[in-house]
Amino acid sequence: MGSKWTISYLSEIKHKHKPDFLFLAETKQGPEFVQKFQGHFGYDNLVTVDPVGRSGGLALYYNSEYQVKVLYSSNRMIDVEAEALGKKVYLTFVYGDPVQDMREQVWERLT
Repeated sequence: MGSKWTISYLSEIKHKHKPDFLFLAETKQGPEFVQKFQGHFGYDNLVTVDPVGRSGGLALYYNSEYQVKVLYSSNRMIDVEAEALGKKVYLTFVYGDPVQDMREQVWERLT
Protein backbone atom coordinates (compact mmCIF):
# COMPACT_ATOMS: atom_id res chain seq x y z
CA MET A 1 0.00 0.00 0.00
CA GLY A 2 3.02 2.25 0.06
CA SER A 3 2.81 2.96 -3.68
CA LYS A 4 0.62 5.71 -5.14
CA TRP A 5 -0.01 3.38 -8.10
CA THR A 6 -1.45 0.74 -5.78
CA ILE A 7 -3.79 3.23 -4.11
CA SER A 8 -4.88 4.57 -7.49
CA TYR A 9 -5.58 1.05 -8.77
CA LEU A 10 -7.54 0.11 -5.64
CA SER A 11 -9.62 3.29 -5.94
CA GLU A 12 -10.36 2.44 -9.55
CA ILE A 13 -11.49 -1.08 -8.58
CA LYS A 14 -13.68 0.31 -5.80
CA HIS A 15 -15.42 2.81 -8.09
CA LYS A 16 -15.80 0.39 -10.99
CA HIS A 17 -17.05 -2.71 -9.14
CA LYS A 18 -18.40 -1.21 -5.89
CA PRO A 19 -17.58 -4.20 -3.66
CA ASP A 20 -19.32 -4.28 -0.28
CA PHE A 21 -16.13 -5.67 1.26
CA LEU A 22 -12.56 -4.97 0.21
CA PHE A 23 -9.90 -7.37 1.54
CA LEU A 24 -6.23 -6.58 1.16
CA ALA A 25 -3.35 -8.91 1.97
CA GLU A 26 0.34 -8.05 2.26
CA THR A 27 -0.41 -4.43 3.15
CA LYS A 28 3.04 -4.28 4.77
CA GLN A 29 1.73 -1.29 6.74
CA GLY A 30 0.52 -0.66 10.27
CA PRO A 31 -3.10 0.13 11.12
CA GLU A 32 -2.60 3.92 11.17
CA PHE A 33 -1.35 3.94 7.58
CA VAL A 34 -4.08 1.56 6.34
CA GLN A 35 -6.75 3.62 8.12
CA LYS A 36 -5.76 6.76 6.17
CA PHE A 37 -7.35 5.22 3.06
CA GLN A 38 -10.62 4.14 4.65
CA GLY A 39 -12.46 7.33 3.62
CA HIS A 40 -10.57 7.54 0.34
CA PHE A 41 -11.90 4.10 -0.64
CA GLY A 42 -15.37 5.05 0.64
CA TYR A 43 -15.74 2.58 3.52
CA ASP A 44 -17.08 3.26 7.02
CA ASN A 45 -15.29 0.45 8.85
CA LEU A 46 -11.95 -1.29 8.91
CA VAL A 47 -10.49 -4.42 10.52
CA THR A 48 -6.72 -4.88 10.39
CA VAL A 49 -4.12 -7.46 11.27
CA ASP A 50 -0.68 -5.94 11.78
CA PRO A 51 2.25 -7.03 9.66
CA VAL A 52 5.28 -8.65 11.22
CA GLY A 53 8.11 -6.29 10.38
CA ARG A 54 7.69 -5.38 6.72
CA SER A 55 5.90 -8.62 5.84
CA GLY A 56 2.22 -9.50 5.88
CA GLY A 57 -0.61 -7.33 7.13
CA LEU A 58 -4.32 -7.69 6.37
CA ALA A 59 -7.07 -5.11 5.94
CA LEU A 60 -10.81 -5.62 5.59
CA TYR A 61 -12.85 -2.55 4.63
CA TYR A 62 -16.67 -2.60 4.76
CA ASN A 63 -19.67 -0.29 5.14
CA SER A 64 -22.02 0.24 8.08
CA GLU A 65 -24.96 -1.34 6.25
CA TYR A 66 -23.45 -4.62 7.46
CA GLN A 67 -23.33 -5.49 11.12
CA VAL A 68 -19.99 -7.26 11.29
CA LYS A 69 -18.61 -9.29 14.16
CA VAL A 70 -15.04 -10.54 13.90
CA LEU A 71 -15.02 -14.20 14.93
CA TYR A 72 -11.32 -14.87 14.39
CA SER A 73 -8.29 -13.16 12.94
CA SER A 74 -4.68 -14.13 12.40
CA ASN A 75 -1.85 -13.21 10.06
CA ARG A 76 -3.52 -15.47 7.43
CA MET A 77 -7.26 -14.77 7.71
CA ILE A 78 -10.12 -12.69 8.99
CA ASP A 79 -13.29 -14.64 9.77
CA VAL A 80 -16.50 -12.63 10.27
CA GLU A 81 -20.21 -12.95 10.83
CA ALA A 82 -22.14 -10.29 8.92
CA GLU A 83 -25.80 -9.38 8.95
CA ALA A 84 -27.60 -7.43 6.27
CA LEU A 85 -31.26 -7.24 5.39
CA GLY A 86 -32.02 -9.55 8.31
CA LYS A 87 -29.81 -12.38 7.09
CA LYS A 88 -26.62 -13.70 8.65
CA VAL A 89 -23.71 -14.78 6.52
CA TYR A 90 -20.26 -16.02 7.42
CA LEU A 91 -17.30 -14.75 5.43
CA THR A 92 -13.67 -15.80 5.60
CA PHE A 93 -11.02 -13.68 3.94
CA VAL A 94 -7.87 -15.74 3.45
CA TYR A 95 -4.29 -14.98 2.55
CA GLY A 96 -2.80 -18.41 1.82
CA ASP A 97 0.58 -19.13 3.31
CA PRO A 98 3.38 -18.83 0.75
CA VAL A 99 5.33 -21.53 2.61
CA GLN A 100 3.91 -24.85 1.46
CA ASP A 101 4.65 -26.64 4.74
CA MET A 102 2.57 -24.04 6.63
CA ARG A 103 -0.54 -24.29 4.43
CA GLU A 104 -1.89 -27.22 6.40
CA GLN A 105 -2.50 -24.88 9.37
CA VAL A 106 -4.60 -22.57 7.21
CA TRP A 107 -6.64 -25.48 5.82
CA GLU A 108 -7.11 -26.86 9.35
CA ARG A 109 -8.52 -23.54 10.54
CA LEU A 110 -10.84 -23.32 7.54
CA THR A 111 -12.32 -26.73 8.23
